[in-house]
Amino acid sequence: MDREIKRHILVAFCCFSFFILLSIIGSYLEKTGAINREDINMPIYLGLVFIIFFILCFSIVRPLLRVFVKLQRRTGNGDLAVIQFISKHEKRITWGVWAFFTIGLMIAFPTILRDVLLWNSN
Repeated sequence: MDREIKRHILVAFCCFSFFILLSIIGSYLEKTGAINREDINMPIYLGLVFIIFFILCFSIVRPLLRVFVKLQRRTGNGDLAVIQFISKHEKRITWGVWAFFTIGLMIAFPTILRDVLLWNSN
């Protein structure tokens, strides 16, 4: 496994661990009465969670492509043209998926921003 894949896996693991830790801490603080849901600045909290989720989504693309190709080769499909293409152009496919994610975010961003900023008015 090369260094870049290890770095992607580490980032994904850290993001996932952050979500677990955040839920444990939030649940504990809510049970003890230290905070209420109304006390939390929801737009900042949701923004932070969204950014970490976006980083998680970006970081798992390349390792999942690598696992997919490896499993296809193990089952005997490594000689198929599609699998060879994915293996040969792994970095370009990753950039393409990232571009697709970014375009989707740009399309959805005005709605996300409106919903987050209007969170307290509902």
